[in-house]
Amino acid sequence: MNESSRVIGTAGRKGCKYGCIYCFTRESSYKRSPRFDVLRTRDLVKISLSSQVVQPACDTELLLLPDWKNYLDELVSTGRIISFATKSEINGKDLHFLKGINEILMANKKILHIGVTIVKLKNWRELEPGAPSPDARIATLRRLWEVGIPTAVLVRPMLPCLLKDEIDELVERTYRFCHGYLSGPLYLTPSFERYMSRKGISLCVTERVARWQEAKPRLRVVECNDLEKHLRDAAEDKGRRLFDNNVEAAIFSSNVFNQNWTEETKWLLKVRREQVGTVYIVNPDTKEFLLIFHRKLGRWLPPGGHTEEKENNMQAAIREAKEEICLDVHITKVKGRLEKDGLYYRQIPSDSGTDAFCVIEEFLRPIGAQDPHIHVDHIYVGTLASQERAKKWNREEVTAVDFFSIDRIEQLDTYDNVPVVCKAILKEIGKKQCFSKGDTQ
Repeated sequence: MNESSRVIGTAGRKGCKYGCIYCFTRESSYKRSPRFDVLRTRDLVKISLSSQVVQPACDTELLLLPDWKNYLDELVSTGRIISFATKSEINGKDLHFLKGINEILMANKKILHIGVTIVKLKNWRELEPGAPSPDARIATLRRLWEVGIPTAVLVRPMLPCLLKDEIDELVERTYRFCHGYLSGPLYLTPSFERYMSRKGISLCVTERVARWQEAKPRLRVVECNDLEKHLRDAAEDKGRRLFDNNVEAAIFSSNVFNQNWTEETKWLLKVRREQVGTVYIVNPDTKEFLLIFHRKLGRWLPPGGHTEEKENNMQAAIREAKEEICLDVHITKVKGRLEKDGLYYRQIPSDSGTDAFCVIEEFLRPIGAQDPHIHVDHIYVGTLASQERAKKWNREEVTAVDFFSIDRIEQLDTYDNVPVVCKAILKEIGKKQCFSKGDTQ
């Protein structure tokens, strides 16, 4: 990494308060970076002129500082990408504020880039006694991503006590909400060395020059190359990257926002494709379809969602319906074709052994600095186990549930493919009696 591509500073009188035993910045020999929060705005602008990225909280938790919002406000005036890492929970007014900061930066073709640090999923409290749980941090990662703030997951330092199945689980739970991952060596502290000794784990210790520190000290390090390779492979398997450093991650995310992708080439783009299961629930007597009004998307949609690990697409569709409308669904074995493809969806061939009505690809435009991606949507036709109208549902995701005729669906706020799929289903069920007991499961 070219050190001139970034400028590093810190804020507050002391370092991070979470007390992580692996953090070398807590050692008495550590010399902190210059404090940016005591500088005049014009001085912040001056020192950042030759850099692409400003890292304003290299050894502290930015969001624990009492005046962190004013600090970030001033940093926006540098006109540079702002990047920091956190373990804090972010929601409510703080999330709204950060969203506003990112929008200001994006108006000038820059971004706010936030890395969420998660180094262990199991026994994490022994290592990070004061920090929020990994579950809370993953929730924060998702909130940031969903409001358009580009993110990375920092599995850093790479701890020799990290298990490969933890890496796999972490990537599975986070890849949809970040551009990629960062890792790096463990700079050994006496506290962590004692911890590993108690665990009976031996360490292979070498030395490395800390080039980002002004004094360029030589620090004792533990390399975990095998674990880093496993993280790289797991990330690439999900269409994600393992970045070399924060600057590379931040600049990559900025380029994603500023790239000139064209709608004509959307199906040719090398973007991630995610497996999705959706069930169109139809009343065989009235020919009406059950739709939910999705709280976050603000549209009427059929129940459905991402396929999770160790389930197939049909199981995902049934599970999502159960979670969203609290009713059991029976899948009907009927197949069909769409009359036409749309600007943001197209039908693709499906496996002969599947019970899916059809499979379509849906192109999702990026929100903020998120990346464009494609949902491979396996669409099923279903009926309710009971014709009782849904009286309760998941209020966190769904604001309303009801049945609609195709004429009404064409007037609703929904995606273009929804009425097209409904018409194709009605066409097929009009050809034959496909709701007999032998056709459902």
